[in-house]
Amino acid sequence: MMNKKGFSLIELLAVITILAIIMGVAAIAYTAYINKARDKVFETYMDDMHEASVMYFISNTLVNNGSRRLSLSDLNIATINNPKNETDKCLNSYVDAKREDKNGVIFFTYKVCLICDDYSNCKDYTN
Repeated sequence: MMNKKGFSLIELLAVITILAIIMGVAAIAYTAYINKARDKVFETYMDDMHEASVMYFISNTLVNNGSRRLSLSDLNIATINNPKNETDKCLNSYVDAKREDKNGVIFFTYKVCLICDDYSNCKDYTN
């Protein structure tokens, strides 16, 4: 009768294979989670730029159905850091604001554009 101690090579390879598959799935899920979080940061930046432009027009009136491009300095936003690349400051970002009077009702439309080295997106808002 043989005394069996330890694991066979096949058993060890099976365990290593299963662990490798689990690690692969976990790495893919983690990468997707990080990318989703970064996209949410960009979306939050754009929402903040919109809110800052609304506050800008509470203090500075845009009249006669005009339009204006607002830079980050106009909005009192010092810098926006790109979450994908911390050295990129997204300095070319802007908001195009437009005032329209339709039958006595005043509408403001905003086109918020967040521009970084490796990311560019614009989103429309209406107030």
